Amino acid sequence: MSKKNVISQKYRNIASLTEEKKTIKKNLPWEHYVLDDFIEEKAFRRMQQTLLSKKHKFLIEEEDPYFVQFTLLRYLPLARIFYSIEFKSFLETLSDTSISLNTSNYVQLRYMNQDSPGLPTHIDTPEGKSLIAVYYLSPNWVEGVGGETCLYRNKFENESQSILIKPIENRLFFFVSDNTSWHSIKTVNNWERYSILSSWNIKNHN
Repeated sequence: MSKKNVISQKYRNIASLTEEKKTIKKNLPWEHYVLDDFIEEKAFRRMQQTLLSKKHKFLIEEEDPYFVQFTLLRYLPLARIFYSIEFKSFLETLSDTSISLNTSNYVQLRYMNQDSPGLPTHIDTPEGKSLIAVYYLSPNWVEGVGGETCLYRNKFENESQSILIKPIENRLFFFVSDNTSWHSIKTVNNWERYSILSSWNIKNHN
């Protein structure tokens, strides 16, 4: 996806993903996609170790009720992937959309720890549609440390009724966001949750 393709072999040939899509695409509680081992193992370990060893200056937007900590993704090996035309085409092909990068947010590195509040049930796009892609970076996720994304059929469900997306390292999770894609993020316990988030404007959705 740049000079050297570090995306896992099984995801490189978009045309051959027809069979793979049966396991990637989930329809409950609403359409979303989960791709494990997205980057080749050796490349992922190298990038993970380098990125997580750096000191990052995270920001919180004024008047943000959720206190989301974020910064622009500046680490070039990963930025080249998530800003690339190939990654955009990959998302478009799997989700049957036509998209452009949301230049209000660009591609962000996000952070949560035990002092961060969880994100309550919400939708990202109250009006219209967008495509949200989340890539999980942190090692050593186990049951009980939190950080899962909870998907709901409606805003009145509770966590026990949700579908959980576990923040397992090297996992890509993306979905078309509209006024039905209710979700939340659990608080983190004695763990650090690093993720990369990109938001894409949808120009057309089949």
